[in-house]
Amino acid sequence: MFQVGSGERFKYKTEVKKIYPNAVCKKVTVNGYLGGTIFYSSLYAVHDNGKRISGAFRSAEGAWSDVWCKLENEKR
Repeated sequence: MFQVGSGERFKYKTEVKKIYPNAVCKKVTVNGYLGGTIFYSSLYAVHDNGKRISGAFRSAEGAWSDVWCKLENEKR
């Protein structure tokens, strides 16, 4: 439905807000362990009423699109 570069990618948030009107995108901190080093990374995830409904992504757009894809898969 949406194509990168067409300007339509920002409609993910609008479509998700129709189903989850209270949804917000927040920065989350993810802890990891790589090569003997502990690291912390700030990523974005969509939350609805305190419950995380998306994965963690480097961009807010990625988090919104993840929720939209999940909604589309539920329709099938």
